[in-house]
Amino acid sequence: MRRLLIALAASTVSVAAHAATWTNPLTGHSYQSISHGSAITWTQAKVAAETLGGYLVTITDAFEQSLVYSMIANDATMWLPVAATHGPWIGLFQASGSPEPSGGWQWVTGEAYSYTNWLPGEPNNEPTNSLGNEAFGHFHGNWGPSSPYWNDTAHNGYPNAPVASYIVEIDPPPPPPPPPPTAMPEPSSAALLATFGVWHLIRQTRRRYAQFPEHSI
Repeated sequence: MRRLLIALAASTVSVAAHAATWTNPLTGHSYQSISHGSAITWTQAKVAAETLGGYLVTITDAFEQSLVYSMIANDATMWLPVAATHGPWIGLFQASGSPEPSGGWQWVTGEAYSYTNWLPGEPNNEPTNSLGNEAFGHFHGNWGPSSPYWNDTAHNGYPNAPVASYIVEIDPPPPPPPPPPTAMPEPSSAALLATFGVWHLIRQTRRRYAQFPEHSI
C-alpha cells in the first residue's frame, strides 16, 4: 500500500491515501478511496478531495453506486470498526434549515439528487447524536464489516463512532479545442502583378478594337 501525504492549505489535516483508483467506463470519471487513518470531518474531507483535483463522490445512479461500493466493500481501511461501523464520507449534505429529516439533501456538485441508497430508516437526524445535526452523508456498515447503504451523521460523525475515510471523484480533462479554420493564403506580389498585367492587356486590346473595328475578328 502506497502512502501519499498531502498538505492541505485550508486545513491542518494530513491525508494518508492508498492507491485504489477506479474508472467509470460510462463517464470516464475516476475515483480514489482515501483512508485517513483517524477521525476526519466532512468539511476536511471535502477540502482534501478538492486539493486532489476532484470532489467528494456524487453517486447519481445504480451503476455508479455498484462501482463505488465495489471499490471499498472489502477494503478494511475504509471502514472504522466501532459501533455500527462507519464507512467513508460521500459528497452528500443537507442544506441548513431544511425540513428534517429528508428535506434539502443535495450533492456538492449541484447534480440532481434523484437516485438514493439510504439504509432503511435513514436519513433520520438521530436525536441522540450529541455532536450536532446529522446533515452529512457517508457509507454505513449496517452493523457488519461493510454495506452499500448510506447514513446521515453529524459533521464529525457520531460519539465514539467517527468517520475516518472518504471517496474522491475526478472528472476527466476536457477535450482539446478544435483547430482553428485554415486561413486562405494571401496572394503573392508576383501573382498580383501577373493578374494586373493580364487585365491591362485585355483592356488595351478592347480599346484598340474600339478604335479600329475593321481589324476585329
